[in-house]
Amino acid sequence: MESHQTSLAPRDRAGIACDASWDFGAPARQRLRSCLVRLRKMPSTTLLRIFRRFQSPGGDEGYRVAFEKLEEEASHLRRGGYDGYRTAFQTKTLHKVSRQRRSLPSGLDGRQLCFLHIGKTAGTSIQHALFEALWDAAIFHDSLPGFDRVTPAELALNDLVIGHFMYQHVSKMRSARFLMTFLRDPIDRLISNYHFLRTRSPLSRYSEAALQAARSLSFKDFLLCDDRNVRMITANFQSKALAHDIRPDFLDETMTGALLENAERNLGTFDFIGICEYFDDSIHVLSEMLGVELSAKKLNVNPDRRFTEPTAEELDIARSLNGLDIQLYGKARSRFERIYLSRSAPGSLRSPADALGGSV
Repeated sequence: MESHQTSLAPRDRAGIACDASWDFGAPARQRLRSCLVRLRKMPSTTLLRIFRRFQSPGGDEGYRVAFEKLEEEASHLRRGGYDGYRTAFQTKTLHKVSRQRRSLPSGLDGRQLCFLHIGKTAGTSIQHALFEALWDAAIFHDSLPGFDRVTPAELALNDLVIGHFMYQHVSKMRSARFLMTFLRDPIDRLISNYHFLRTRSPLSRYSEAALQAARSLSFKDFLLCDDRNVRMITANFQSKALAHDIRPDFLDETMTGALLENAERNLGTFDFIGICEYFDDSIHVLSEMLGVELSAKKLNVNPDRRFTEPTAEELDIARSLNGLDIQLYGKARSRFERIYLSRSAPGSLRSPADALGGSV
């Protein structure tokens, strides 16, 4: 097979990986690389894992034909480049993906694993453990705006869906799914979020105001700031993420008035709710549920934990802003303790529906 050593930008590495897998001529390879560049907004890990599924004998023939015709069909499907390629890509792959079976953990029983990663709840550690355990699965991992853009057809291509998505995005996922999340003490989460915004958080359009406020204000002034895009972070963050969405533009008065009710109802649809304060126990329980050993290392921890402890006044303000989160977290933690930490016999896990179904 012809070898390629061309040095390309990171977004083109998926193209090189596929070039090395299929030998169907230089012109077709060039078109494939061009297509992948146009698809750069789709995570390259997702593309690679989708492509690897079709490397069995005869599996690449459908892709060879698909990419030969991709440019022509995209122009008829939609104008504007990226969207047309994305739609053509879906059209040519979705029917094949539905017929494929991969070696997923037995506990999933063929379901899609969806991890709703709430910021500063040890999610980075958990997602890397899942990446390692499900290394051969098709993975969709993206930012919040990415989940706004992605279609149900694109998500259906993947066995593992991970990211800072909101509960409103769950409807885009497969109906047969294992839905999970982790919760953290709301005040500890808020303090950690504040320091993360000050030191390490990447800039995004929806978090720009909160990031600028955190970097210019004391913790007390940050809490007292009434900018709605700062309140997005400081007030009932976990309840909003689980009720619908943290972003003010996605919450109307009706939703705001029923945050706790909606968050509790939606948590009843989760198959597993881990608790950060019981991190090791949560990982153990999740491993048993999935039927695969997860090895979680603590990642994305604020490197400098020597920041000044909040004052009593600041803690009182934080509690006043997070009354709903405190209630939600308290119920979830109590349920976790009752179901999992009080088990008399190791390995006697109840089913997810029995354990965490209904309101929290």
